[in-house]
Amino acid sequence: MHAQHVNGSDKAHSSAHRAFNKALLKGNHQKAAAILRRRLYRFDRRKLLTGDFDKSAFAVTKTLEWLSMQPNVKQIVADTCGVHICIWPGWVDYSIIAKSDTGWVEYGYTVQLGRTHRIGYWAGSWWRHRPKFLYFKPEKGRLASFVNNCKVEEDNNRRALNDNRLRFNADHGRLNWSVNDAPKFEDSEHNTLRFKLELENLSTDTLRLAYPIHQNAGKKLVSLRFHDAIKPQSFVELRNIELILYEDLKGPDTLVLAPGQRFSQWHSFNDEINADANLQASHKIHELPTGKYRIQVFYHPPEPSDGDSSLWRPSYDSISAWLPYIWQYNKKETPDTFSIIGHVTGGPSTYETSYDFSGEYISSIAVLESGDISSINIGDTIAWKFKAESRLQGFGRPISLEKFQMPGNKIRLTIDRNYPGQLLKNRRYKLFALFKSNIKLIRE
Repeated sequence: MHAQHVNGSDKAHSSAHRAFNKALLKGNHQKAAAILRRRLYRFDRRKLLTGDFDKSAFAVTKTLEWLSMQPNVKQIVADTCGVHICIWPGWVDYSIIAKSDTGWVEYGYTVQLGRTHRIGYWAGSWWRHRPKFLYFKPEKGRLASFVNNCKVEEDNNRRALNDNRLRFNADHGRLNWSVNDAPKFEDSEHNTLRFKLELENLSTDTLRLAYPIHQNAGKKLVSLRFHDAIKPQSFVELRNIELILYEDLKGPDTLVLAPGQRFSQWHSFNDEINADANLQASHKIHELPTGKYRIQVFYHPPEPSDGDSSLWRPSYDSISAWLPYIWQYNKKETPDTFSIIGHVTGGPSTYETSYDFSGEYISSIAVLESGDISSINIGDTIAWKFKAESRLQGFGRPISLEKFQMPGNKIRLTIDRNYPGQLLKNRRYKLFALFKSNIKLIRE
C-alpha cells in the first residue's frame, strides 16, 4: 500500500493542543473541526507574509505536523492512490484515527488546495493558492477505502504494463478511393475497403501471439465494427469463419515477435475477389446501409483454455485500433451491369494481388466486345474466377470448367460496376469474381 504514515507524539502543552484533545476525547468533532480549521488558516497566513505562492502545501504540511503532536492522535494516513477529477485546484484526503472516551474513532479530513470563487482584481493570483478547509468528521471505513484504492491502482498498473507490451496499429496502408479527400489508386474497388494492420513488440521480451496468418477455421481473431459518423448506431462483423475453401482446416498461427520487431498484414472488407481464398479478405457485414463510417478494428486473442497459456493476452478480451479516416460506403439496391464477349486465351493459373492476397483464377480472356469501354476496352486481357457462393452450390451437378478453359472458346461475362475488377501484382490482368449466372458459353 502506497500510503503515508505519521506517528503521534506525547508532547502537547498549548491551550490549542489541550482544547483539541479534549474535544476528541468527548467526541465533539464540530469543536475539533473548528480548531483544526483555525490552525490551517493560521499557518496559511504565516506563509502569506513571506510572499511565497506555495502556501497550500506549506499550510497542509504544517497542520499535519501539528496533528502528529497530539497525544490522542494515533495515526494519519494520506490517500495517495485515489483517483480525483483532473481539474484545478484539486484536494487531498486523510484518514485520522484518534482516541475518545468510547474507544478509537476514525475521522475523515479533506483540504482543498486552492480557491475557486470570484475574487476582486486587487487580490491577485496569490489568493487562488490559499488552502480551503472542507471538513473533519467521523468517517468509518475511510482507511479501508484508501487500501482498496491502492489495490485498484496496482491492478491497473499491472494491466497497463502488460497491455503496453504490444502496439496494435491500423494507421498504415493505401487509402480506398471512397475515403474523403483521399487519392484514387488504380487497384481500388468501389465498395472494397483495404487497410493494413501492424503489430509491434514494445517490450524487452519475446512475445508469442496467436494471429490469423494461415487460419481458415474457428473464430476470427480480427473483426470490424462500423460506427455511423452521423447517426448513433454501429454494425458489428460476425466472427464466424465462412466461405474459406481449403481441404485442410487450420487454426490460428503462433506469431513470435522479438523485442522491437514488427509484423504487418493486409486486410480488406467486402472483397469479392479474395473472400473465398483468404481469411484476411473475408471481412463482411451483411446489409450494411449506405453511409459514412468510422471503423474500429478489434484483435481478439483466444482464451487460455482454447490454446497455449504462454501466448500473450491483453487484460481484457480484446484490444482495438481505429482507422484514421471516415469511409464512405454506397450501397446500390440494383447494381449496374454490362457485358463483355471474349475468347479464352489461357487456362487456370495462380495470382497474387498488390495486397499480398493469392489464389487461382479459372481462365484468361481476350476481350472482343465491351459494353463499357471506359472500364474494359476491346483488346484487353482479363482473368476471372467464381465467387465463393457459386462454388458452394454443390447440391446439383458440379460446374464443368473445361469449356471455360479451352483456348479459342468464346464466352460472355456480365460485369458488376460496383466491383470492376482488381489489378494483379504483375499488372498484366484485371481479375473479376463472378456468379455462375454471370458466365455463358457462346456456341458458334
